[in-house]
Amino acid sequence: MAYKDIYKASLADPEAFWMNAAAAIDWDRPPTRALSAENAPLYQWFADGMLNGCWNAVDRHVEAGHGDRTAIIYDSPVTDTKRQITFTELKAQTARLGGALAARRFQAQGNYRGVLRDRSGPVRRVLTFARRRLRFSNPRARIQHNLAARRRPRGNDREPRCRFCPSRHRR
Repeated sequence: MAYKDIYKASLADPEAFWMNAAAAIDWDRPPTRALSAENAPLYQWFADGMLNGCWNAVDRHVEAGHGDRTAIIYDSPVTDTKRQITFTELKAQTARLGGALAARRFQAQGNYRGVLRDRSGPVRRVLTFARRRLRFSNPRARIQHNLAARRRPRGNDREPRCRFCPSRHRR
């Protein structure tokens, strides 16, 4: 199917187009609608569906036999560091960190903040939080966003139950 045909299909029946696109990923609970306008003008995509982002981004590739393919390419011209992480390595790393979070009783009802110091680590940590279905915020990004918007944090970002701050020093 050519780009123009896909574009025309998206305009002709947007609901069917996006539901068809949603069928391309794995859902724990498939959505019944693509776009929810219940709180217009604040629209929600696939509001009644539930998925695991880590499963869709990592695990399903390993299950399909693509575990030896590169998932992340880390290339830092500042430190002259280059590294490739495969889907299998990424799955093992997120599972190990997820086990550590479970041992510390991190639960889905909590709100956790993480200071993400290195450049390849944030992807692993965010995927781990997705695997465990934990809400996550990055205070550095939040601070930058708040300065740009000239407003204070609100809601669940105001008082996290715990901070997830990996240390550079081993204890």
